[in-house]
Amino acid sequence: MQSIKLRIGINHCLTGNNDLRYNGEPLSDGFVQDTLCKYANWIPVCLEIETDHIHQTLGCQSEHINDLSKKHLDGFILTSNSPRNDSFRPKVGLSKAGTSASNDMGVFARSLSLNYPALPIEENDRLYDPLIRENFLERIFTSKRWNIAFSNSFTPHALIQFHSSHKFLFMSHSVSLYQEMGRLVARSGLLTLAELKDRYVVLMSSSLKQMATPKKHANVMQHIMGFLKGLIDADEKKEIVETIDQYRTGQVPWIVPITLLNLHLRKNSVADWVLNQTYLNPYPAELMLRNIV
Repeated sequence: MQSIKLRIGINHCLTGNNDLRYNGEPLSDGFVQDTLCKYANWIPVCLEIETDHIHQTLGCQSEHINDLSKKHLDGFILTSNSPRNDSFRPKVGLSKAGTSASNDMGVFARSLSLNYPALPIEENDRLYDPLIRENFLERIFTSKRWNIAFSNSFTPHALIQFHSSHKFLFMSHSVSLYQEMGRLVARSGLLTLAELKDRYVVLMSSSLKQMATPKKHANVMQHIMGFLKGLIDADEKKEIVETIDQYRTGQVPWIVPITLLNLHLRKNSVADWVLNQTYLNPYPAELMLRNIV
């Protein structure tokens, strides 16, 4: 699956072509243009069109929100601090009473979030934060797997397979939401396919939006380590346990314990359903997302 490119909606000014913003200033993004582009097909969208002059300068067409459904996107990257985008995250300020108050999110960003609540959306500047970047990439690769799994038809059996293969990935975000998703899958015969799909997508999106933490990852890796019981000796078990704990306490990056765990899982006769868990390899290793978180 990782050889199949993502379809990511993106501001035209972030693609490296005609790098001009709404005010004519240049804009570029190293991560987007130099790294992520190897794994994505950009679907450029003009959002910062304020005058005919700028429209002609950018040389592209504005998009209507409803038209985006035809593009089968796996995610969307917005330009930070754009007057059209503003931010898909509510900006919080203080009211006269001293309480927090939310401002408008921006016309396009707000419409995008409302019309496609399950679509992974992020601002390009925020992708420089390692934790946010890892979370966003995990979400869009999960979105791609979902789109591929149900490209032809949606069936309860296929949903069970998808849910099972993402067990530990969902658990690393929210155990309670994973369990709720499981209960929904178990009741699949009581719902229409449309209801089942819509409810599952909402729960999946809500789960992945909850940031995973070292503590959550440590719990998941310890759970997975249980499948090595009787297959590794005491010293090997001690090494895995210590490495997971070192990650949990911030002494080593995530790549250290997950690599060690993957090594022992592949070396031993572990069940295929465990080896095929997307949590172990949710995106191309070349992105090195786990090296710095």
